[in-house]
Parts: sequence; C-alpha cells; structure tokens
Amino acid sequence: MTLLELLVGIAIGLLVIAAAIGTLAITRGTANTVTEISQLQQQAAYALRVIGMQLRQTGALEIVEATPGMGQPFTFTNPDPVLDVIIDGTDGGSGTDTLTVGYQAPSIAAMRRDCNGADPGAPPANVPSTFSVTGTNLMCQGVNAIPQPVLANVVDFQVNYRVNVNTTADPQFRIVTRAQLTSAEHLRHVRAIEICIDLQGTEPTPDAGIPYTNCLGVAAARNNRTHFVSRNVFELRRANVLTTPVVIP
Repeated sequence: MTLLELLVGIAIGLLVIAAAIGTLAITRGTANTVTEISQLQQQAAYALRVIGMQLRQTGALEIVEATPGMGQPFTFTNPDPVLDVIIDGTDGGSGTDTLTVGYQAPSIAAMRRDCNGADPGAPPANVPSTFSVTGTNLMCQGVNAIPQPVLANVVDFQVNYRVNVNTTADPQFRIVTRAQLTSAEHLRHVRAIEICIDLQGTEPTPDAGIPYTNCLGVAAARNNRTHFVSRNVFELRRANVLTTPVVIP
C-alpha cells in the first residue's frame, strides 16, 4: 500500500466518523426536542387542571337540606350575593395578568381546599385562589399569605372574560379583558373565563428565525427555545350569574 492510498483511506474513515457523529447529534437534538415538547404539554395540562378545579367552583354556595315546610328540598347556607361576585384580577396589558376566584366553603372539610390544598374553614368562609406570575413561575395564593409555585418556565399568562352582550334568547358572547370590566355589575355578567399559558423550554433549539403565535395572538420570536401555548375556556356555574345582556365600552 502506498502512502497516498493510506492517506485516502484515513480521509474516508474520518468522513465516515464525522457523518456518524453528525447523525448522532441530530438524532439527540430531535429526541431532546420531542421530549421537551411532551414535558411542556404535561406541565400545561397539570396547571390548567389546577386552575380549572377552582374556576369550575367559582361563586358556588353551600347547599343544605331545607327545613320542613319551605316547599323545596334544598336551600343555601347564608346566600350572600357578595360571595357570588368572587371574580377579579388585573390586566397586565402586554405583560402577564392575574386572576382571583373563590367560592363558599362547603361544610365537608375534605371538599374545601384552595389551589394549595389549604382548608379555609367552615361556611360561610370563602375559598380564595389568586393566580399570578412571579419571574417565570406561575404562583397561586390561597388562604395562606405565601404564594406557592404551580408551574415553572412561564413567559406569559393571559386571562380573558366572556360576557353576554345580546338578548337572553339569543346570547352573543364578547371576549373582553379585565380592564374592560369597569364595574362590579360587569363582573356579575361573566359567564366563562379563558386562560392562556405560554411555556418556554430550556433546551437550545435553532429556530431559523421562524416566529410563533403567543397568547396575545401576535408573532413573537422563539429565541432558539421551544414554546408551547395552551388555552382553555372554563364555564362558570355561579348561582346568581346575570344572564341579561350588558353594555361594555
């Protein structure tokens, strides 16, 4: 074997090794991306379950057996209209929003839990839960004063409200922000709440400058990170929700 043939053989071997390493790197990057997307999906689903558990009970009142002679099998414990208007929050504009919801604590201790699992006490106590973002963590503050993390790697948290602006027979829902709900009367007309969470991965992922649609519905830069935007709409089952149309500026 001549020196030239030896050098050619070495060169071919190096090319094969380089191709194998490149293929391995691409495969590893793809596997990491797929795994991260799956993790972000699971995290978003968990967060929406935690939020949904509180939203589906918003404004609920304790139901108890009625006393004989009242003409109905059940009634409410201390039905206070104020307890029904436990929907509030702040509009962060281009930043993150906050949301506060609550319901009347049931008499069964195992059923009265805020988003952190704390027990607020027996009725007519309120079970509050406030969701907000601190840094990149979605936090929830319940009965206790110290918020607890629910989800990490959150870059946006948006809350929209759905109210009926048409006749009761033919409802037409309008999606508004908290800033557009300028009175307690507006809050009493909220029929559903839309939640949007934007999660960002930690693994570097070349994006070739291709943007994604964020929670505000606009194109945003990925910054070489995987983004997963998850939305859900929760209908409120409040006892005293106003179904008549409302005028919102």
